[in-house]
Amino acid sequence: ATTGSVHVREVLRLLLQRSDCEVHLSHSLVRDAFLDCFHDVASPAQIGALLAALPMDRLTPEILDGAASALASLAQPFPATTDTTVPLVDIVGTGGDGFDTFNVSTASAFVIAAAGRGQATDTPTVRVAKHGNRSSSGKCGSADFLEELGATLTIPTSDGLQILDKVGFLFIFAQQYHPAMKKLAAIRKELGIRTIFNVLGPLINPAPASHVILGVGSKTLGPLYAELMRTHKVIKRAFVVHSDEGMDELSPCGSSTIWMIENNEITERRVCPVTDFGQAKLHPVSSIIGESAQANVLTFKRILSGEEQGPVYDYLVLNAGCALFCAGLASSMLEGAQLARSTIASGRASQLVDLYISASKTNQS
Repeated sequence: ATTGSVHVREVLRLLLQRSDCEVHLSHSLVRDAFLDCFHDVASPAQIGALLAALPMDRLTPEILDGAASALASLAQPFPATTDTTVPLVDIVGTGGDGFDTFNVSTASAFVIAAAGRGQATDTPTVRVAKHGNRSSSGKCGSADFLEELGATLTIPTSDGLQILDKVGFLFIFAQQYHPAMKKLAAIRKELGIRTIFNVLGPLINPAPASHVILGVGSKTLGPLYAELMRTHKVIKRAFVVHSDEGMDELSPCGSSTIWMIENNEITERRVCPVTDFGQAKLHPVSSIIGESAQANVLTFKRILSGEEQGPVYDYLVLNAGCALFCAGLASSMLEGAQLARSTIASGRASQLVDLYISASKTNQS
């Protein structure tokens, strides 16, 4: 008798029998195949074959959303936030762009949340649920960065919701909310290649973000993720971004492309750091390359204290400013960048970092 997953076998049959470059796999078939992988129906050989056979250069919305929905159905649930009128932001990238730049998404998340607090100390006008994990390819992942800052990574869900509502920021640790991923860790490590799991992270945040900045490391992924954001039931506005150098963030080194999704429409826009964000000059890519977690955190602290306003500062302002525009706290990219600068200069960003670290350690704010 044949053993293993019939769904994985069917996916493999369709992939290997295609006579052209098009990949036609239904959402439900992909979802069921991945569920079989997580439920021990598929054999290790089938799982390895599935991950290796899915074409990274020809992924479709059905393939990505099918795999993401399988993972999401197995995730530890995050409770609905108490106030849906306040924008809930995530700023995240697919990674894998090969640059190993400074942790700009995580650093930006703090600036966005701090800008949302304004001068008040109790009711944020924007909240940030930053989904992330430890590094799989770079030197310092978002979890490594947070841990080096002094924050506790694993926070009970109910406490996390309180922190999110009161502080305006919460780190959603992927390992905590997606325990099913552990089942495939050994196979992924043995394969040693980038697979669909390397680009699913932005799609599986268990917190229901209404406004998303999503960076893609390959320009071909831009329209793909834009389409997924357009059809997402919860997301009200999203920006999918990709820099000309190939980064999965906006770059202070040159122009970038943004796919802006709102009201069921996708608009592609080109942006320049100087003309659209008020940056004084362009910087070489080498000036924003990240280092160890310790070095990146030191740079971040110097920016927060006002000691450093160089290329990494501009990099941070760009991405935080873009997110503030997306979330509706600014009426333009330029105004968003100005708000990011004033939030750092006022000390509010530094205060929010300290507040979150304290809350994460005590599990009460």
